[in-house]
Amino acid sequence: MLAVVYGLIGRFVFGAEQFSGFLGTLSIGFLGVMPIAIGAITVYFGVRSQRSAISPFFDPWLPSLIFMVVVAFFAIELAICIVMAAPIFVLMSSVGGMITYYVLRFFHRRKRIGSSVVLVLLIAPYIFTPLEQSAPQVEWVRAVSDVVEVNADAATIWANITSVAPISGDEQRLSLAQIIGIPRPVEATLDGTGVGAVRRGFFDYGLRFEEVITVWQPGELLRFTVDAQPTDSTQQPFNMIGGDYFGLLDVEYRIETLPDGRSRLHLTTRYRLATRINAYGSLWIDTILHDFQWSILTVVKTRSERAAL
Repeated sequence: MLAVVYGLIGRFVFGAEQFSGFLGTLSIGFLGVMPIAIGAITVYFGVRSQRSAISPFFDPWLPSLIFMVVVAFFAIELAICIVMAAPIFVLMSSVGGMITYYVLRFFHRRKRIGSSVVLVLLIAPYIFTPLEQSAPQVEWVRAVSDVVEVNADAATIWANITSVAPISGDEQRLSLAQIIGIPRPVEATLDGTGVGAVRRGFFDYGLRFEEVITVWQPGELLRFTVDAQPTDSTQQPFNMIGGDYFGLLDVEYRIETLPDGRSRLHLTTRYRLATRINAYGSLWIDTILHDFQWSILTVVKTRSERAAL
């Protein structure tokens, strides 16, 4: 229980606005080093009950999961944030547990040294994070692409991507994006045609995007920039899209005509990411975007094939 209390105190300290200049929850210090400390506490105070050499790996999982459940219950973090943080948080708590177990075994005759090492692990998040925050933050630009074959011609597909009529719930498959709370696409409207025309995308939870056409090649290529337009009803963290940490840059639909009269539809989304955990965060964002794009491609494919009959 002490490990859970330590984690909750750390969450409030790292999330406090007055400490935002040198601490922060979106950091390696909190997501990587803090769970090491939670694992260290778990094993240090439960060392006498260790059943085997492998138990220090798994024992920290329970306090880590309890910590995340409490955070979710009191709405300190949104479910999507907890789901994305859970794998690395749990794994790093195991690292802390194993380090502590072997330190205590090695220094079993000099308990003061072993206890000092554990104490260092407990204060490490508060030392590492300010150093981390002082380092230059690198912005990544990544692209996620998916493709689907459609039994319809390019003109029919083009009509279904330039604007999108309201999407009913039964048109979309159950997906990871929906399960973890990513807003579901509702519709897309188009004001004008050609380069400079404005396409507006509407999503659940009041999320809205204004999309300016930059490439317009009917039946071949459609590309547009993406500018998030949050409303008062847009929930966190989706109202932060386009902010300092994450933003969508542009979306491209490319239609490839196949010899047999069918078509191949390519969908690519480019985004920018500027956090201290770009390598880990991009794994989640890539996964979510692939899942989301497949949902969109499925809708376009189904509608285009139905119209082509």
